[in-house]
Amino acid sequence: MTKPTLTYFPVRGRVQFPRCLLEYLGEEYNFNEVKTISDDLKKQLLFKQLPLYQEGDFKIVQTPAIIDYISEKHDFRGKTKEERARAHQCLAGIMEVLDHCLGYSFKMDKQQQEKFRNECPIKKFFEGFEMILSHNKYLASGEKETYVDVMAFVMVDYVTNLGLMPSGDYPKLINLKKHYESSPQLKKYLESRSQSNV
Repeated sequence: MTKPTLTYFPVRGRVQFPRCLLEYLGEEYNFNEVKTISDDLKKQLLFKQLPLYQEGDFKIVQTPAIIDYISEKHDFRGKTKEERARAHQCLAGIMEVLDHCLGYSFKMDKQQQEKFRNECPIKKFFEGFEMILSHNKYLASGEKETYVDVMAFVMVDYVTNLGLMPSGDYPKLINLKKHYESSPQLKKYLESRSQSNV
């Protein structure tokens, strides 16, 4: 089997989601770190954006699509169509939180950042995830974990590192974070990953 390659910048950003998924599932992969998108690389990118996932001749971009492909390959998407739909619903929310965080880090001046902290547009997502976990062990509401539980961990970890955790109590999400960050599959990667908060 061809070892996949992920290409991204030397920050956590969007690539931390598929990277953590690959690490957790124990799939070996190469990480191609680039500082800029060269002309040659741009030709390989459907929307001229990273991350890029490549497995032999197969190439795919867009973080949710990469996550979906990896999860499908490892039968980690949920056992029923309802579980898969709920997982996808949660992933969409997680990606919205990611977009907010990236906007905060790269597109906002200090005044806009202060407004973001006061209005906290990501709070509603944390409340929603906490509500699900208050009634179910896993976010897809099935009997087993799916990729979206790992993705929720990455989200909480990322928001925490940026100092953007919403006010309020989220014991279920905090426990989820503790569970995954102490897992043997992820611990080594988390200790060796980029020290960049973004």
